[in-house]
Amino acid sequence: MSRLSRYLREHGVGCWLSFVLFAHKACNIALVFVGIAMLAYAGDIIATQQHPQPPQRQQYLQLQSTSQDVTTATLTSPAWPSWLPALHLPSLPPAALAFLVMGLLACLSAAAALGAAAVHSLALLNTHLVLLALLLAGQVCLAAAVASDDGGREGQPGAASNPHSTTSSSTVTYGSSSMYGSSSGSSKALKYGGVSSSASIRVQLRNALVAYEWADVVSATVELLSLLLGCLLHSAYVRAEEAAEDAEEALGLPDGEAAAPFLTSRRRADRQQQQQSPGGSRRTPLPQRVRRDDSWSRRMRDQYGVDTAGLSYDPLAGMAGGGGG
Repeated sequence: MSRLSRYLREHGVGCWLSFVLFAHKACNIALVFVGIAMLAYAGDIIATQQHPQPPQRQQYLQLQSTSQDVTTATLTSPAWPSWLPALHLPSLPPAALAFLVMGLLACLSAAAALGAAAVHSLALLNTHLVLLALLLAGQVCLAAAVASDDGGREGQPGAASNPHSTTSSSTVTYGSSSMYGSSSGSSKALKYGGVSSSASIRVQLRNALVAYEWADVVSATVELLSLLLGCLLHSAYVRAEEAAEDAEEALGLPDGEAAAPFLTSRRRADRQQQQQSPGGSRRTPLPQRVRRDDSWSRRMRDQYGVDTAGLSYDPLAGMAGGGGG
């Protein structure tokens, strides 16, 4: 058990921290469903590409043959080493790949957050915040790329009359299922361009993002709330960690183990030792200090500032011994 968890279990959790923990758990449970929905949407895109609707079957086969020809021409070009075999890469839509990565990040971040709230772990909470920050940063970059593509297409002459002029191949229109359920007969259009066309990839991503705008708003709201509550919980955990450390230092219990106080006087330590072992040997008390008032002692005290009471030399005994010799 960590020091933070032990401190919170011993001292209890306040009302404010309890509310933050409850809201954080609820928000991350919703984030789990958002991640699962992203993974399901990515699988729907892949399944639709592999098994398109019957009216577009011939157009899809033409697109696949064009993509395979481009891939074969690229891999068998003089730039490709002759001693390496030609690669046959699976055709995975960029939109599906993007939603797969975002769904995995959302699920992992939510799992780390729920674990941090359950065991009061600061390390798991840091992991949750890092993964959630990566997810939000990726979504912002993706939205910026799509927005820049929209702005560039609107500025081109004839873009309104030919909206598909940026793609290098035909399009596939398919009926996709909803992000949170099956579709109600409505069809969405995704443009699958050539493998070497960055403009067609941006078109795919744009159409995948704007297909369900309400789902985008819900997922962004859940992620931002989870990030806000995670920061509040992190601040509370840091303060509790510091309080636990101060309490251990005050009690002299480093890492929860018993230890003697840091500053203890010698007499207090001897007294405690004698109380713990009454039958033990005691120290021999020092003889009582006697103040001498003879002429030698006065001369040593007045001229040299030496207190002869602590000296073992006795001038009277020396004079008596000398006189006797």
